[in-house]
Amino acid sequence: MKILKSKILRDLCTKAFAVFVLVAFAFISHTLAWTSPSAPPTGGNSNAPFNADSATQTKVGGLVLNAGNAEYGLVVPFGKVGIGTNTPSETLEVVGDVRAVQAHIDQVCDKTNPTQCLTFTQMYNYVHP
Repeated sequence: MKILKSKILRDLCTKAFAVFVLVAFAFISHTLAWTSPSAPPTGGNSNAPFNADSATQTKVGGLVLNAGNAEYGLVVPFGKVGIGTNTPSETLEVVGDVRAVQAHIDQVCDKTNPTQCLTFTQMYNYVHP
């Protein structure tokens, strides 16, 4: 009986030691396989994200908005938007040709006298009497 207990204890210790050695080997090999990044974040490891701060940001490549079909693709609650210009003088300034399949124009106003405005119908009737 004593020999049987000794054999069981020896087998249990052998198996526990084998499991310990396997776990230690896996841990050590995993630790040695890790390599640190070659540069600080966004230092060539990936593209830099847009930051949510007040600093001006420049993107060299194209910018795709609303790829997930959100209700709004671009919202600019404050400031001016320039297309073809870095210094827009109006809420939206486009330097170049504009093409639209459909345009909704409520009124056209004289820039030097903003109280002088024509509705689109008035403007159309003026151009096409």
